Amino acid sequence: MNCIQDILKVIPIYIAAISAVITMSCGGVSSGKPPTPVSVPTITQPPLLPLKLAEIVTPTPLPPSPTPTPRIQTDAKPIATTPGYKSETNMYRFFSRPNHPVKVALDGLDRAMSNKDVSQVPIILEVMRFFPSEKFQQAVQETLKLLTGQPPETEEWEWDRWMTWLWKNSAKYKVPDGYLTWKSLLLKGIDGRYGEFLSPDTKISQDLLLTELIWGGIPPDQTPPLVDPEVVTVAEADYMLPGDRVFGISINGEQRAYPLRITNTHEIVNDTLGGQPIVLTQCVLCGSGVAYSSSVGGKRTNFGTSGLIYRSNTVVYDLNNKTLWLQFSGIPIVGSATSFANELPRIPVVVTTWKEWTSLHPNTTVLSILNDIFPPSAYAPEDTPGSPLEIYLAQDETIFPVWLVSDALGPKEPILGIRLPEVEKAYPVRTLQKLLVVNDQLGETNIAIIASPKTEAARVYNRGQIKLSLLEGNSSEAVPYQVIDEDGGIWEVTEEALISIDDPDRKLPRVPSQIALWFAWHAFYPNTTLYEDN
Repeated sequence: MNCIQDILKVIPIYIAAISAVITMSCGGVSSGKPPTPVSVPTITQPPLLPLKLAEIVTPTPLPPSPTPTPRIQTDAKPIATTPGYKSETNMYRFFSRPNHPVKVALDGLDRAMSNKDVSQVPIILEVMRFFPSEKFQQAVQETLKLLTGQPPETEEWEWDRWMTWLWKNSAKYKVPDGYLTWKSLLLKGIDGRYGEFLSPDTKISQDLLLTELIWGGIPPDQTPPLVDPEVVTVAEADYMLPGDRVFGISINGEQRAYPLRITNTHEIVNDTLGGQPIVLTQCVLCGSGVAYSSSVGGKRTNFGTSGLIYRSNTVVYDLNNKTLWLQFSGIPIVGSATSFANELPRIPVVVTTWKEWTSLHPNTTVLSILNDIFPPSAYAPEDTPGSPLEIYLAQDETIFPVWLVSDALGPKEPILGIRLPEVEKAYPVRTLQKLLVVNDQLGETNIAIIASPKTEAARVYNRGQIKLSLLEGNSSEAVPYQVIDEDGGIWEVTEEALISIDDPDRKLPRVPSQIALWFAWHAFYPNTTLYEDN
């Protein structure tokens, strides 16, 4: 692994999440009807960062990629405008089956160019990352230049730059009719299991721009989820270090810590806590961990990783309904559950350290480092020097393209994000660590944020008409365990609520929130407001 200084020199840079992509370089002639896919050989493309998604989340090495099939060179020439030309047919010239022939794809480029068919632009860009043929790549650039007028004369665009441009201009470059069927075929060519999620007649969220759903370079469950994992007591957790970050959750009086040194590797933990089925989902690319109720349609379901990406966020799926969900928001986007579920109910989570969590909850349980998937050595502390995750977080570039961007903060600055009906707001963690107590209003809801001075821990409560502040004499170096209102009433900080010391039946309930990297929060909520300390 190169050092950071060497990494930053590699610009412009290409997509790095592809650990295996389709080799489309030999085979028969395409037709308008998509044939059944077969096994697909794989290749590795040049990296964007010297990292792959699999390297960040999977501690075991992937098998080496086989040697690509030799490329076929052709002398395809531009053709005249084709009588009876159809956009929905031409897209199958770019892909109709594994080992799709380059000469047919080149023919598709010629036809798109001759007919000035801008609906083929998304299709061309979709397959652009999968063809190793230099001749095809050159022809792609010529075709795109004719159809779009891009890039400017002084620039050269690679796939990630083209995709951000496409998403910004999606209204002008709409996909052909039947795109869902074609995309389902393409993904099934990568891995047959994608047919369970994305069939031609599947239900699609009306808010989903389907071209934004891209393959992340790994198959479903390459990042293996944990299911009802073993837990241990504080005394038994001798592998935990005081500074290890954990996700802390409390339900019905039962507390559990989920160490990020474990969840970084699995990204999903299917569990039961306080008698309630839950799923803790994490996206290491977004710095985001969110817990949800895992009851869908009245039944518990386990979740897994799909290997698909949306706005640089991992897409998860549920086993019962074979529905794809956004990890970041808990919203179903593809599959049967989109017809009866708006989003998964969220559960409050705090990101803190093992030392802070156990000081508050000495009777907590914590995930065991022993399981049947990986050895304990796979779960190295997060601050291990030179880890792929450390390298990723140390620089502004993302592995996957993101088009809704803001320079109001550094792309990977951690924020606390709060989402209430029709309003979103982000609070820089560094600001919360300085203020410790923040009273604010989001829409019609008055909130109070109680933060730690040293960690990312920040708990949000519905404060009603009460205004809260630090107790006089409280050290700014310690986590506030109690706060005071304007009438002198003392409130105890708990995971479920702020509880009045004078009247324990008087409670200010917890509001779910999430820690995330700024680029990810803004990508999902571009209309978000940003808290500024006046």
